[in-house]
Amino acid sequence: MISQRTKEVVAGNLGLSVSDLTDQFYRVVNEDLTTRDGFTHKLGVEAVDPKWNPDPSIDCGEGLHVVWGHPFLVLAFCIRNNPRFFKLPEGTTRVLVPSHDSDGKFRTEAITLLAENELGEDAPEFDQGVLLKIAKNYCSHRVRMAAVDKITDRKVLTYILKNNYSHRVKIAADQRLKSL
Repeated sequence: MISQRTKEVVAGNLGLSVSDLTDQFYRVVNEDLTTRDGFTHKLGVEAVDPKWNPDPSIDCGEGLHVVWGHPFLVLAFCIRNNPRFFKLPEGTTRVLVPSHDSDGKFRTEAITLLAENELGEDAPEFDQGVLLKIAKNYCSHRVRMAAVDKITDRKVLTYILKNNYSHRVKIAADQRLKSL
């Protein structure tokens, strides 16, 4: 379902290699399970977009947005504070329509967020090496900050402080190091 071109674009957007990506879809929401446009989820309850339109030429709106490959990709589109990341295994979405620009973004008619699919600190998506690559990339500042905020290895944070990373990333790494 996912073309090689889409895989390469998604990886490139985050400064990763295709092998760093997963074969999963993700939904990212605010801490209170809302989205930036005010849509509210309830765990275990299917959320349906009443404005759903399956037309593949529509890039934004008229569906619930999900991303493929890595949950941080959505942070480039929709900046959230204290984001919660959910995997969307088969059966938790209804009708996936890809974005026409092959950037890993999809729209769906309905999503069911399940507590057991929420990504914890130890999720493979938050592998320290992958997060380090994202922090180094020239993608969105918010995406890089979110990556640093998920780093739990003191050696990785110290590495950021001692090497050629942006000033903002170094400040975030220093703050994260102090919080551990």
